[in-house]
Amino acid sequence: MTDIDTTTSADDVPMPLHWLPLREPSPAALAAIAAFLPELEAPGATAGRWHGGDRQPDGVITFPCFVHSDLMSRLQEAAYDHGFVTSAFDWPEWSRTPAYKRLVQHPKNIANCRPMTLAKLLTVIFRAERTCEGVVAGEFERGVFLAIARRANQLLG
Repeated sequence: MTDIDTTTSADDVPMPLHWLPLREPSPAALAAIAAFLPELEAPGATAGRWHGGDRQPDGVITFPCFVHSDLMSRLQEAAYDHGFVTSAFDWPEWSRTPAYKRLVQHPKNIANCRPMTLAKLLTVIFRAERTCEGVVAGEFERGVFLAIARRANQLLG
């Protein structure tokens, strides 16, 4: 299996993902994520809720799904809009590294991350959510999103 996506070069030859440039998030991008800090710190902040899984009157059980809160929907949109979610690296591979696991299992370690690492974290979380609902909820509950917003704020000075 090759590491090819739909991105093409100028002469329409598919390019491996690792050929795409990884760009450090800009100060404006960091500010867009840091702007969520007050909401993420607020009591009662949530990533969303599970919906479904209920037995209907006819006996059918609906398939459960995770519905993002307005806060999480806006944060995800900002992450995509400001280039924090990227296809410029092999995110499934990186998600299996000790470095990634150390960050998500102990979010306090995010306090020392470079901006690019914040982008990698957000990429893994939001991309993984597409195939495994609940990743966003789990990382929210662990404090990963709060730690990312705090670090983005700290990087702004």
